Amino acid sequence: PIVAENQVSPSDEAQYNIAGENAILNPSQISALFTAKQMDENGDDRDKIILATNWYKGEGGKWRMMMNFDFKLKEDFLDKKDKSIKLKDIVDYKELFNLYPQLSDVEVEITSSKIIFPDSKVNASYLESQNKIFINNGKGNNKEQLRLYIGHEIQHAIQSIEGFKGGTNYRNEYSKATEIANSIRNGIEINSKFNTEQKALSAIYGADWIKQFEDGLINENNIAQALYEADFGEIEANMVMYLLNTPEELRANTLAAMLNIINERGVQYSFLTENDYDANGNIKPE
Repeated sequence: PIVAENQVSPSDEAQYNIAGENAILNPSQISALFTAKQMDENGDDRDKIILATNWYKGEGGKWRMMMNFDFKLKEDFLDKKDKSIKLKDIVDYKELFNLYPQLSDVEVEITSSKIIFPDSKVNASYLESQNKIFINNGKGNNKEQLRLYIGHEIQHAIQSIEGFKGGTNYRNEYSKATEIANSIRNGIEINSKFNTEQKALSAIYGADWIKQFEDGLINENNIAQALYEADFGEIEANMVMYLLNTPEELRANTLAAMLNIINERGVQYSFLTENDYDANGNIKPE
């Protein structure tokens, strides 16, 4: 099955992924994790722990480490469409392969396959069953885009290794959106299995989101996109992409602010308003 699909827009530089305890950690990283756990037991807040150690406790109570490592594409492989290339032959990302040697053999392929990409809006997908990243032909038109799409999908591969919550895909969320929309149109109470989705929609569009739908201000596509972006696995992979552009000295503070917003409001950064950003376009600390 498709583990996750990437529909977000690219930034300019790729310098960031989120690792976990199943990685092959070096002594410094192990020591920092030990410190982070001690700080957590002592009641220190997450922001302080992140700033001190680069570690934080995320969804499911699993510890995550911010990776401040640069990675670059070794070559432009846009002309190698429909050919599989191993990740280690595409990216210069030594630190990633030190932490997760198994990721070096993940394959990457640019394809026009409608089986893989029936929806033209999707940029990339990681298929766990094939241990493979697919890039939608025409979406990765230059190295900067490709690097970011690959970075996003690498995060989904890490989620699989670590047992973190994985991502979703637009088709799954559109199916939910259609069922929710049909209930509203038919005057039927929305199934309780969608309680989490309704909370997300209320956080994103406001408590009157159903009326907005009835008035034609939002539709199934809006609901599906909102649910896609509200999925924690996608939030985590999209956080990676947002932070790709963030200077290293601001990265820990920005991550802390984003996590606070997600926890307190139930939404991710893509749904923030202009009041959530400072004059330089950075997310304000909560």
